[in-house]
Amino acid sequence: MIKIIDKKSDIIVYKDDWDSLYQKTKGATPFQKYGYIQATIDFVYGDGYSLYFLFIRDAQRKEIVAIFPFVKNKNQILEFFNQKHTDFCIPLINPEVDHFNLYKELADFILNDSTIRGLNLCNLTLDSSMISSLKFHFKLSIVQDINYYPLVPIKASSMDKIFIEGLITVPSKRRGNLKKSYTQISDRCEMKVMSKSDGFEYPEETLLDMANQMISQGIRAKEYFSEQMLSWWKILYENDMLSVAVLYEEHLPVACTLIFKDIEKNECITWIMLYLDSKWNMRSNLYIVNYIYQHGDGTLNLARGIYDYKVTNFHPDVRPLFCVKIAKTNWGHFKNIITTTIHYSKPIVKAWLKR
Repeated sequence: MIKIIDKKSDIIVYKDDWDSLYQKTKGATPFQKYGYIQATIDFVYGDGYSLYFLFIRDAQRKEIVAIFPFVKNKNQILEFFNQKHTDFCIPLINPEVDHFNLYKELADFILNDSTIRGLNLCNLTLDSSMISSLKFHFKLSIVQDINYYPLVPIKASSMDKIFIEGLITVPSKRRGNLKKSYTQISDRCEMKVMSKSDGFEYPEETLLDMANQMISQGIRAKEYFSEQMLSWWKILYENDMLSVAVLYEEHLPVACTLIFKDIEKNECITWIMLYLDSKWNMRSNLYIVNYIYQHGDGTLNLARGIYDYKVTNFHPDVRPLFCVKIAKTNWGHFKNIITTTIHYSKPIVKAWLKR
């Protein structure tokens, strides 16, 4: 049985079910935690979006076995909850029921809802069962790769070695360059990884000052650091969802990285970076590598987007992110084909214009 939750006040009833499914779901990230969802509803949604969370209850098990956190946009298209700012989007599913019958029930429900015109589900990883399952159950569907995310594996050593040696995918020559960069600043720089659970107060003034400096230098538009966005960060921090890694040079902050930590996996997802100069991007990530290394084997997840400094310095494992576009009419499917064609033609046109 499927139930729609379209009021934020009703979601708290399912907090225990949410937390239980989060622990069971393969590939779940901190973006799927209840604390992230709860904080985001209050500070992000509006402007024609409405909640359309689908909770699926198994009659035999007498429990919630899946949660699909969807929203309906002003065009009556289903999207993942806050997929604009959520780097990895997946539903929460008990792996014992993650199969054909579950997705058939989901597809039948959506097809029978006349208020839904289609789906546009982004930021799915390659191993997500949704990609193949939805494509099978919805005939008017398109799957396109939309972005990439780099993973940097870190292998902790039992020997007394510098943490840079833990970057096992980085060639020795490049590791030598990273050691040199680190040595040049290590005597005057330090990083603090702040979180509520570790007793740190939210570094609001530091973040605000750095945001204002980025705006004044023309690095970011004022709209990017809106009051709404800054308030959202603070609530995420107070919910103990978000950590802030502050890099200091001679006791003055030069960069702040908002990160989501997965303690069990020893993984840090770098989300948003604030800095006085772009040179601090690589250096900040280097210090975060050190933070992970101190806790054992782990992963630096550089999240959505491929930037030269990420690939050149860290030689990451680059993986794709996908979008599934589904229409309920031939006209809707035609429009999806056009937008997909434009997406894939842009690089070709740009390359041709540069000749």
